Amino acid sequence: MSPWQLSIGVLLAWVAWMLITNPDGRARNMLVLQRKPGQVITIGDNIRVTVIRVSGDRVRIGIEAPGEVVVLREELVKEVTHVSE
Repeated sequence: MSPWQLSIGVLLAWVAWMLITNPDGRARNMLVLQRKPGQVITIGDNIRVTVIRVSGDRVRIGIEAPGEVVVLREELVKEVTHVSE
């Protein structure tokens, strides 16, 4: 293995570690899955996430959840939090 390959390997390992840990070093609670269009992920007994379409770097998903479950995109959560402060 060349020094270049070793450096890239170390960099990729560091990036992976940063992606799966919080700033304080604790592991994040994240399950990472690969799905194809039409496949479903079930959360608990009453939430279903369906991959509708993949086009380039965009993924269209459908979320089925009970009415009492609030489903928001992250940028909307940040906006609502910012407005309420």
